[in-house]
Amino acid sequence: MNPEVLLLDEPMSGLDPKSRSYFIELIFQLNEAGKTIIIATHHLELVDHLQSRVAVLSEQHKLERVGEAEEVLTDLGFLIRMNLIHEHLHRHGNEQHKHVPANFLFHKHP
Repeated sequence: MNPEVLLLDEPMSGLDPKSRSYFIELIFQLNEAGKTIIIATHHLELVDHLQSRVAVLSEQHKLERVGEAEEVLTDLGFLIRMNLIHEHLHRHGNEQHKHVPANFLFHKHP
């Protein structure tokens, strides 16, 4: 089999970090070979690595947004409303504030 289109549903679920890295490299190779790849995922780091076009569905399965990955991933308010990331209460001594988890930091290249 050599399909032109691949549909992947949560392909990184349960993968260890090394396997995730191999998987991302495979996706790039398949794309460079001309394959169309459609991925359903909650793993935003995968979206960040691939930097592709993104379609976001609400919890009611309604199409909420289509755009470039960077545009969608940098709109924290939108990601919180769509329940893709969360804010949590954090305390420093007597001071408290909310912020998104520290591991939710996307990288940028010039």
